[in-house]
Amino acid sequence: MKMNKPVFLLGFMGCGKTYWGSRVAAHLQLPFYDMDALIEARHATSIAAIFEQFGEAAFRGIEQEVLHGCGGLGACIIAAGGGTPCFFDNMDWMNRVGYTIYLETPAAVLAERLKDDYERRPLLANKGAGELETYISHLLAVRAPYYLLAQQLIKQQSDTTALLEQLVAAIASEH
Repeated sequence: MKMNKPVFLLGFMGCGKTYWGSRVAAHLQLPFYDMDALIEARHATSIAAIFEQFGEAAFRGIEQEVLHGCGGLGACIIAAGGGTPCFFDNMDWMNRVGYTIYLETPAAVLAERLKDDYERRPLLANKGAGELETYISHLLAVRAPYYLLAQQLIKQQSDTTALLEQLVAAIASEH
């Protein structure tokens, strides 16, 4: 397989973009990049601190700059931030310069995965266990129209090795 453009993994926080992206990259012997990690390294602080200090609008501008910097990386796997496709022209840009895969995950699965992850997830701050799934369902509904613009959709119900095989097959079919 000859691949010459980035593959962007998209989906809601907690869907496994970083987890599966790193495994797919290792399997395909490609570099792996996590957008959040790139942002944190560039600004020498956490995503939560950027949100707190500058607000979401400033974060989204930083995120777009980092995203556009990924365009010249060539063949690699990139885990985009959960909101990345939903701002500016980011989704159109990713579809133009790379291959996009949406990891569609039910709100109940996401809520279970994210229930203890409040500190790293600014959008989940102050959400109690009772309201977490409702909040995720709402935000997922808002973001779904962007996610569904991805070139490939992979539905997941749970963590299985079959997902790794699905991702590798989806990437191989494009390249």
